[in-house]
Amino acid sequence: NSGWCRAMLLEQPNFNRKTGVWGLCDAWMLESDLQVRGYDKAPRCVVTELWANVFKASDLAGVVVRRLSFGTLVSLVEQQEKGIRIRLLDGTVGYVRKSDVAMLSDQAKSPNNTAMRQRLVDYTRKFLGLPYCWGGRSAYDKDIRDLPASVDCSGLVSLVYRACGFNVPRNAHPQFVKATPVEPKDMQPGDLIFFKREKHNFERVN
Repeated sequence: NSGWCRAMLLEQPNFNRKTGVWGLCDAWMLESDLQVRGYDKAPRCVVTELWANVFKASDLAGVVVRRLSFGTLVSLVEQQEKGIRIRLLDGTVGYVRKSDVAMLSDQAKSPNNTAMRQRLVDYTRKFLGLPYCWGGRSAYDKDIRDLPASVDCSGLVSLVYRACGFNVPRNAHPQFVKATPVEPKDMQPGDLIFFKREKHNFERVN
């Protein structure tokens, strides 16, 4: 009756420090911000540019119906000569440039894959020079004022790994718990370094 509902975030794993068990993150959200839809089993694409325009027409010109931020997942409807026809979670169908997205199934390679590690580095560099935003997990747009835009440290990690096909927790400490330790001498591009204060959880990641 209050207009709020409790939602499970299906693509955001979370570590319960009290029970020591992994589960899904849950949160209270406004009912007006949600739509009840069946799970879309279509192949998915991920946005790999800071912003991707979704066009109404297949010629990729004219009316832009939506702008999608880096790391956004969309359903593939049809590969076309000039672009890709996609479907958003709210059912909206439009067209994006092929250069703005990648097939998620093609991105999820072994963590030891050299090409995948290079993608992590290349995607991270796209955010160089953008402002820090605590709690942010999106590309930056100076015209967006009503919602957090840009990234914090763990948001950046979660986002670039997501674009490479890996479902990494949102925050630094769960990322540390989920990670596999390596010796400093064995570190490679794409590996993470975590920071914490004494007797605290890990709060920063690079």
